[in-house]
Amino acid sequence: MYDSLQLSDTTLAKQIADIKLRKETLGQIVEKITIIEREDSLQRIAALSPADRDAFIKKLLKQLRKQEGLKDVDNNGGSGINSPFDKNTPADLFSSPSKGDWYFYNASLKSKGFNEFKTKWGNRINVDNWRRKSAIDIATGNNGGNNKDKGTKDPTTEKNAANAAAQELNYDALVANIPATQERLDSSNSLIATNMLELAKLYQSNLEDYEQAIITYEEYLKRFPNKLADGEVYMGLYFCYTKLGNTAKADYYKNLLNTKFGGTKFAQMVNNPAALNPKTKSPEATKLYENIYDLFIEGNFSKAIEEKKKADSLYGDNYWTPQLLYIEALYNVREKNDSLAIKGLQNIVQTYPSSKLKDKAQNMIDVLSRRKEIEEYLTKLQVTRETEEIVLNIPDSKPVAPKAPAATTQPTTIPKANVPVVIKDTLSKIKVISSASFSLSPTSPHYVLMLLEKVDGVYVNEAKNALIRYSKEKFYGQKIDITKDTLDADKSLLVVSMFSDAEAALTYYDKIKKDAKSEISWLPATKYSFVIITEENLKVLKSNKNVIEYKKLLNTQYTNRF
Repeated sequence: MYDSLQLSDTTLAKQIADIKLRKETLGQIVEKITIIEREDSLQRIAALSPADRDAFIKKLLKQLRKQEGLKDVDNNGGSGINSPFDKNTPADLFSSPSKGDWYFYNASLKSKGFNEFKTKWGNRINVDNWRRKSAIDIATGNNGGNNKDKGTKDPTTEKNAANAAAQELNYDALVANIPATQERLDSSNSLIATNMLELAKLYQSNLEDYEQAIITYEEYLKRFPNKLADGEVYMGLYFCYTKLGNTAKADYYKNLLNTKFGGTKFAQMVNNPAALNPKTKSPEATKLYENIYDLFIEGNFSKAIEEKKKADSLYGDNYWTPQLLYIEALYNVREKNDSLAIKGLQNIVQTYPSSKLKDKAQNMIDVLSRRKEIEEYLTKLQVTRETEEIVLNIPDSKPVAPKAPAATTQPTTIPKANVPVVIKDTLSKIKVISSASFSLSPTSPHYVLMLLEKVDGVYVNEAKNALIRYSKEKFYGQKIDITKDTLDADKSLLVVSMFSDAEAALTYYDKIKKDAKSEISWLPATKYSFVIITEENLKVLKSNKNVIEYKKLLNTQYTNRF
């Protein structure tokens, strides 16, 4: 019906979109039903006794070959080609006992020839190259191929389509499609279950035919009671019965869903559908993913992955962030799960194109895609230390220069020198402040410390790499080294060295503190802080671990700057 509509008709302008959608839906429904009926038929053939099955296949083969215009073959797969040595050679179709009477002028001969042709070759349409067209029709499924559902792959159809052009109908080919073993029977049932569930969803969502959807869902439950798709079948029945106003049935399936699949996203869709709306952010869900984020950062990977799976089953990807995906990718890199890492990084690039982590993700994808090549290169690389040039200090016997005669000098008048004004160092004006443990010395060389609180070594290394890149870009030409150290079991240190005095260290400190949100955007600000410190105070700090006391002293000297 939809194929006969003239879509160029202006009276249908407002309905064209709906018509196209319905046409596509009906095409998908036909495909699902065809697959289900075909698999059911194959299973019925498989259930026959061997003798009955063999007889049925031979009869079917004869019918199919006749429909395709192929000669019949013997049961052993004969070709049906006439031998030039066969005594029973068929008579010439155009031979005539009467002389001077042309074949096409003789109605009886034409009728006889037509009947013989039909008997031998079957019904043929007026086209060239029958065999090639037959193979093409089989390969394309003879349905135009326009209504394929991208969501379902039919392995049997794909296999037939790939081989049809090269394979003629024969006994072995038909037997190969029959699910005669338990493994093939399970595969056939799985294909039926998948297509039956999708068929029910097409009735429900696309056609809004809730009665037919219920019939399909309940037939599914009868045939596959142990394949409930995490409660999706119960949710579909609940939804359809609710739409039809049958609250008793709707409550029945809602109760089954909550009892058997209470922790799934389908139960969440029934009990709290607003929580799955991307525009609605639940405080509880947000807090849950923040905890997962912290578990990753702190190195509790097994628990983080377990909690994330549970959360994703409830909320999907609505609460994912590029930061979470990035740190999860870093974990997968550490575990050498490169495919998972690349998948997460690609998600950042595609889903969050404006994120500050997009460029980092793209760079890491490039490196991971060449990981094997890089590792092989480094393995084969032989680094040998260059031979140092040995310099021997051999004393030379140098000629003694002749002494010049002593010159007589006249006394000269030395003009009064202008004494320059001494500019006092502003740092020396700063009053040196001390505490019980620490003593500040602004004129001494300083480090800049990055203190990381409960951050796993994977992310400490990533932070170090970020600081190295940052220092090279923002402080080009300065020799800045960054080393990793620890303060205690929970606190890690990144030591940035070396600055001539407190003022030079403060210049770096102010800049990195401001830019850290973009340079290490994947690391929560609550997980790190920066201070400046002398070498002597660093030794004391590593000894007494009293970060609070040291920061308090700094804030006294530099007015709450830390």
